[in-house]
Amino acid sequence: MAIIIFALLIGIFLFWRIPTLESIPSEKSRNYVREKLSIIIPARNEEKNLQVLFASLASQSDAPFEIIVANDQSGDRTKETAESYGARVVDVPELPDGWSGKSWACWNGAKASSGEWLLFLDADTYFEKNGLTRLADFFRHIEAKGVLTVHPFHETKKFYESGSSLFHLMTVGAIGAFAPEWARKKANGAFGQALMCTRESYFGWGGHESIKSEIVENMAMGERIFESGKSIFYASGKKAVSMRMYPDGLKSMTYGWAKSFASGAKTAKFVYLVLSSIWIAGLISFFVKIPLLFTDSWLPLILLYAAAAVQLGSALSKFGRFSKWSVLLFPLHILYFLSVFGFSIYQTFIRKNASWKGRSIVKSAKEAHRK
Repeated sequence: MAIIIFALLIGIFLFWRIPTLESIPSEKSRNYVREKLSIIIPARNEEKNLQVLFASLASQSDAPFEIIVANDQSGDRTKETAESYGARVVDVPELPDGWSGKSWACWNGAKASSGEWLLFLDADTYFEKNGLTRLADFFRHIEAKGVLTVHPFHETKKFYESGSSLFHLMTVGAIGAFAPEWARKKANGAFGQALMCTRESYFGWGGHESIKSEIVENMAMGERIFESGKSIFYASGKKAVSMRMYPDGLKSMTYGWAKSFASGAKTAKFVYLVLSSIWIAGLISFFVKIPLLFTDSWLPLILLYAAAAVQLGSALSKFGRFSKWSVLLFPLHILYFLSVFGFSIYQTFIRKNASWKGRSIVKSAKEAHRK
């Protein structure tokens, strides 16, 4: 049982402090939203998600300086939906050789913007009440030091959606985002769904053009930010920025996580990848210990299981709405996680044909490396 105890101790380290955006925003922050903030939304076939996002923006007490939707060759009514809500639409040109799709859309959106603050926001996110101003209030205090990257709060409505739980925790663990402050100096990566920075710093480090060929652009972006001498500040989007991931079913969720998870693991910093791997290995070892339930050692095993559930529940409460039953049944999530991770390795490194939204992401990377 030593591996389980060691893994739980690592879990305490990885999820040491998880700040949220729950502060009461000041009037100064409200002014900054109106006068400085450009929201840039890369969108490829996001008609339905944009309706939710724009409805949440319309309900905010303060409207941003501008909203730009980078329409990335959409085949649905993405452009018409964005325009109906008053957003400025930038039609992204055909994907050039050497670029990944999302980075290309973000880069075109950034070049078209004019605000002093840039917020890159995925189309499947949305804001809670006063969430935009809460986000600005947090960023106002750190803008001179670096970049704010936010993990949106995952709103789940169907049981299968709780299968994302371990992917969230492994992502933040492999980045080292919420380790103790002294250890975060060695963190890397960023959350791709919501990233906020000043215009000056973005173009100073080269923006998305500097990571144009990367499949997992958020990991590469974090590395690039650190290389430029800036710091990254991490936060949970609870009470401010939320998302609904993969509402279209289990298949969509599986392919969504598989499209980049193996590549992300490959690019994670070694020390945090090892620590996260030991942590998940400790959870997996509960399967090996099942025979102990029929021996005199059953009570320590049950207590360790309860401790693991408490740790998972505490951390997950900052990243999404996961029921207590879902947390107690975490071995099911482990099986799903291992299955998808194996599928991701197969798709990315063996078949080399991983795709997303009708575009081959592995092919783009291969072409980039031939350049």
